Amino acid sequence: MLRDALISAGVDLPGVFGPFEPARSFSAVWCDLMETVPVIRMQLGAYILVEVRLAPGPGALVQATSSDADFFWEWEKAFSIDCYGELQPHFTREAAERLLASGEVFFWVIDGEKVSMASSNRTTERGAVVYLVYTPPALRGRGYASSVVAALTKRQLDSGLSYCTLFADIANPVSNSIYQRIGYEFSGRFTEIAFENGV
Repeated sequence: MLRDALISAGVDLPGVFGPFEPARSFSAVWCDLMETVPVIRMQLGAYILVEVRLAPGPGALVQATSSDADFFWEWEKAFSIDCYGELQPHFTREAAERLLASGEVFFWVIDGEKVSMASSNRTTERGAVVYLVYTPPALRGRGYASSVVAALTKRQLDSGLSYCTLFADIANPVSNSIYQRIGYEFSGRFTEIAFENGV
């Protein structure tokens, strides 16, 4: 079993992410064995889209370049704090620069101003994941996130992919409704569970 293999290899798991029921079941068994406590960090809705139903608003989808490194890093840090309440360890300047170099970071630009961003990764022959959707608080409520996600998703489909997927925080009804208007359909519930030491 996976559990036994991990224990034999001396793996120290910080947590688990996956479909809700399997993740919860694994966490219960693992934490009982390791004397840790499962803590749900986030519950996410998984979405899939095969056709974009919402046209982007005014503006343009612009691919980020290395010259955007400082700007992108500030927004990526803000994204992490928005989602997790703190800067997560996997969000580093080096990782941000690698993501920029991949050519998969895009801004929504209006009159020369960057107003929102999104990225894509985990591209296969048929699909890709859209993620890292962020709009600064002062610019929210104007449809910019809808535009950047719709435009990036359409770009991926126009490149020959059959579908795009994304995850949205179930606790955020605004983002969930935005994605559904674009054409993303709910396909399942995922959860992120951290394993913490008992007190």
